[in-house]
Amino acid sequence: MKPLSAPYQIDYHYKRSLGPVLGRFMAELEQGQIIGSRCQDGRVLVPPSEFDPRDGSESSGLVRVAATGRLETWSWQPQGDFAFGLIRLDGTDSALLHRIQGAQASELHQGMGLIAVFADERRGQIDDIDHFRPAGTDEITATDLGEPVPPLTEDRVLKIPLVLDYQIRAGATTSDFLRGMARGEILGNRCPQCHKVQVPARPACTTC
Repeated sequence: MKPLSAPYQIDYHYKRSLGPVLGRFMAELEQGQIIGSRCQDGRVLVPPSEFDPRDGSESSGLVRVAATGRLETWSWQPQGDFAFGLIRLDGTDSALLHRIQGAQASELHQGMGLIAVFADERRGQIDDIDHFRPAGTDEITATDLGEPVPPLTEDRVLKIPLVLDYQIRAGATTSDFLRGMARGEILGNRCPQCHKVQVPARPACTTC
């Protein structure tokens, strides 16, 4: 007799307090803007960080960066007809990982100009940037690059619903127990070593 199986779902909400730096980053995305953090040596990182990952020194502040950039490297996804790419935004010294649409695999190349396409409905999350697409030469501007942006003063909490669907397989012993319950019976099993009876029936003794 085959073991029983059934669909199972875990559904819960993940919450994270973003702090003054990532909180401001998400607040700016909601307004259709992108910011980075400036390190003590002048480098600008996106997404922003409170501390320099190289030496742990505190970032000197937040600055505005462009929504345009250059493609550094990519991975084409043939099933979805898009690419994941590392994009160095104008005015930054690090690459942002995001989705690229509007170009075929053969058209992608290192140094390709890209521009962020913001979602119509934004919630202050990273997917407020829906994707990047190829940018025309007239779309690549450097307006307001490096403009200081104050950190966020109020607490901002990111809420993400997490849902995991999978098929659970009961196993032979548990399946026998469940079938017994369906018949109105409670089944246990006796350990051949200590002779104790376990309920519900288990594939191994929990005592010895």
